[in-house]
Amino acid sequence: MNVLIIAQYFPPDLGGSATRAYNVAKGLVLNGCNVTVISAFPHYPHGDIPREYRWRPFKVEWMGRIRVIRTLILPLESKGFLKRLLLFACFIFTSLFALPLIGKIDVVWAANPDIVAMVPALAYGLVKRKPVATNVDDLAVEDLYDLNLVGRKSALARIIEFLTRFLYGRMKAITPISPGYVNPLVEKYGVDRNRIHVVYGGVDLSIFKPKASGTGNPKRDGLNGWFSTRFSCFKIAAVEGPKNISRTFSVY
Repeated sequence: MNVLIIAQYFPPDLGGSATRAYNVAKGLVLNGCNVTVISAFPHYPHGDIPREYRWRPFKVEWMGRIRVIRTLILPLESKGFLKRLLLFACFIFTSLFALPLIGKIDVVWAANPDIVAMVPALAYGLVKRKPVATNVDDLAVEDLYDLNLVGRKSALARIIEFLTRFLYGRMKAITPISPGYVNPLVEKYGVDRNRIHVVYGGVDLSIFKPKASGTGNPKRDGLNGWFSTRFSCFKIAAVEGPKNISRTFSVY
């Protein structure tokens, strides 16, 4: 099977979305699929594009057996609503540069950001006459509200939600990373429950191995909630910025 993945974020970009897209691509290759990824030039989160990608519309490279076509992106830090909007719009447009290079495909998977990636994914699906599926790492529209970037009852919110329902409605399959996303997708965005297939996040056990507890007591082994919570918060702050720390603490 020939799989096309649309992922604005892909290693060496930081973050869970890039890692998940890579792991899915790697898993498909290990199961005998031919995988092509359309991604932006490395840029997330700081907007620093490596020199070898500058002044060109795209670059084709290989990560193992994964063919990666990287396309032009603005050198902007992923911070604030306007800059992120410009980055998203840029990727939607430039990801289409790869159309002459794709060749034969059997399915398109919109990896990240799911709302953004679905637009070029549908374009490729239309041109190639192939089904399109999408990943759901996060309910991105809800993030806009939680971070006070868009008001829940604003005209902009109604437009965004309409477009989101439209895009989800044209997916043959939707693969959220958690069952917690299923009900919102069904109830708020009108997705047919039969088209939702939860694909859990995981780790490569050849790299990460479970370690036996030294005492049988998580607190004595240094795995208490204080450490886990603060480590997660500091990690998010380093990538997303300190404003998101309060949102992370509210989860705990």
